[in-house]
Amino acid sequence: LNDKLAYIAPEVMSHFVEHCKVSNGIATVERCLLHMDVTIMDFDSIISLLKRNEMYSALFHVFTHGLDDYLTPMEIIFERIFDSADAGEARVQKRTNGSTPLSFQRFGYKAILYLQHSFKGRTFPRDTKMQSDDKVTVVRPQLLRLLLKKNYTPSGNIKQKDGLDITIGYRSMSYPYTQVLLMVDARAVLDVFAIALDAPDSEFATTDSAFESIGGWEVEVGAEVSDALRRGGGALEGNAGESNVLDRQQIISMLSSIICPDEDSRLEGTEKMNQSTASLNAFLDFMSKYLVRGVVRSNRKITYLVLGRLTQRFRNASSAEDRRTAQRQMLDLLSALPRNAYEPDKVLKMVEDAGIHRAALLLHQQGASAWHEGRDGEDRRSHHFQCAIDCYLDDSDVSFRTEVFDYAKNECSGANTSDLVDSTGLRRALIMKLPALVALNAIMSAQLVAEIFVEDLDDIVVSLDTNDGGLVLFSFLRAIISGDLAKVDI
Repeated sequence: LNDKLAYIAPEVMSHFVEHCKVSNGIATVERCLLHMDVTIMDFDSIISLLKRNEMYSALFHVFTHGLDDYLTPMEIIFERIFDSADAGEARVQKRTNGSTPLSFQRFGYKAILYLQHSFKGRTFPRDTKMQSDDKVTVVRPQLLRLLLKKNYTPSGNIKQKDGLDITIGYRSMSYPYTQVLLMVDARAVLDVFAIALDAPDSEFATTDSAFESIGGWEVEVGAEVSDALRRGGGALEGNAGESNVLDRQQIISMLSSIICPDEDSRLEGTEKMNQSTASLNAFLDFMSKYLVRGVVRSNRKITYLVLGRLTQRFRNASSAEDRRTAQRQMLDLLSALPRNAYEPDKVLKMVEDAGIHRAALLLHQQGASAWHEGRDGEDRRSHHFQCAIDCYLDDSDVSFRTEVFDYAKNECSGANTSDLVDSTGLRRALIMKLPALVALNAIMSAQLVAEIFVEDLDDIVVSLDTNDGGLVLFSFLRAIISGDLAKVDI
């Protein structure tokens, strides 16, 4: 009626609902309710009617617009989702042939959409802005705290069945609220958590403490975490003004324990469906983003899985652009991770086997710049230095290959190392790579020799006298006498 009808009496609404149910048009009732003034309705009657007829979109609207309550409707729909899961629907394969989805899928996705809208500061289902700009800073922690509950807690608004307080079925799982949604669609749920994690830093507990590796996890040194946070209560204890403060790391720890648990710390009541390959891959993609941002930490097991996931994406890339994207993601992650978050040699083997040359280059450069006492340390640096040169030479980008000359010059001149590190071993290693460098660019090789080996020309000539019939040596000498070298700024 073009929004001219703002109110319907409860009795009339009840008859209207029954009429629409007969004609299979219950969605019509929900659409009508979205255009009415819910603030003047008899809430007890309308809410009871909506729950009884499973009109959860309208229920969300009545609670959020009429009662300014964003938490209770989520608790209500969770009860319906739990019931559907306990009835066996959670283990039924998703229907994708256009048929009507099961209640577990239908209400599960509705709950996910509600969380998505709420975390963005929007209402559901009308997709309008919340009443005030700061409303989302209150709603988001409320809903996150529900998802972070380790144990099922019936709401005061939910009537216990048969007067029993025994928790059974999917309600008895650890972190039941998050687990049951992950069973609906793990990637969609992780996207919802991503919206929350992308909220301003001011909404989360922060500390200026350093990070230290303890038991494989990167943990904050000196950070004081309250007993409530350790128990999984979701908020840091404090005064009333701090009641909404949450911790990003707690969200990661919860998701890790569900999707990728350690054998020695596996939670009781963890659903195997949430540890499927699809769920794990979605989680690893999710983790990669936040490890790069440096706002969370993971144990080494998960770190290696994330790196393995990126190497898999590089291998499976169907185009050069996809490979460049996967390589860039790997480089970003390796650059962001603390050095003690992984074993360089183990990761180096992963990226070399996958052919991610620039990631291997980064690790070899780090190895060549690192200082290790003794002969073994010097040999190790020389090995990484030569391998770094090979990574430049094997790169598919011709212009990138020539950057090897600046790299070699900086390393052998000590520009990238401390004064305590002797670069003699690197210069000897560079001499062994000169034939390949001359083959790449004779003039730039001659310039490099002039800057680093001006007093070792006899050794250079000997090193270039290879079994190629003298072509490399000829190219090098020609570059010197041709006059082209004088055109290059030294």
